[in-house]
Amino acid sequence: MGTLPPLRALQVFEAIGRYSSVTEAAGWLGISPAAVSQHIKQLEAHLKMSLVEREGRRLRMTRAGGKGANAGYRRADADSKAGAVTPSSE
Repeated sequence: MGTLPPLRALQVFEAIGRYSSVTEAAGWLGISPAAVSQHIKQLEAHLKMSLVEREGRRLRMTRAGGKGANAGYRRADADSKAGAVTPSSE
């Protein structure tokens, strides 16, 4: 079994999926836009795949990124129904 990606990188990825903007994701997370970009690059390197496409200041999920985000949202929904704490509920 491989190592898990860093939790903060996953939180940043979720914020990118939510806002499609580095600036807006950074504001929501309370970190700099540069840190958002670094976390996304770190996650992409860890997973060895491109998760987002950059379109100027906007980001769009790649097909793989969209599938990963959807799986994450389903898991978070199941966890919240079970009473588990998720990063977005902290």
